Amino acid sequence: MTNEEKVEAVKKWQECEFVHQFVCGADGCDGVLVPEINKGLNGGVYLLCPKCSYSQDHIPDMVYYFDFEHLSNLMSVIGVVQKAKAEEDDRINEALSEIYAPNTPIDDDKHQ
Repeated sequence: MTNEEKVEAVKKWQECEFVHQFVCGADGCDGVLVPEINKGLNGGVYLLCPKCSYSQDHIPDMVYYFDFEHLSNLMSVIGVVQKAKAEEDDRINEALSEIYAPNTPIDDDKHQ
């Protein structure tokens, strides 16, 4: 994988709503790290904080090979299931509130 491909992979990771972004490790800084290509002798890709210039050399290999399309499809299915469950929960709660409505008049003749 070329450095340019690695930079693109890290950008995809950082833009994905389903994973935790790489954030700055400096005290008091909350910057989101961006990938850069090291122009020095060793080359390679590192992460840089645009707020404070903190840098991080380690990028887990899984970032480069993560299957975002599969994750996106999976999260879509999970979203559909969660929506269906929420709708079912709403129907159950509505039915229960009709059965156990707090303002239902009590027939005193039945409770004596």
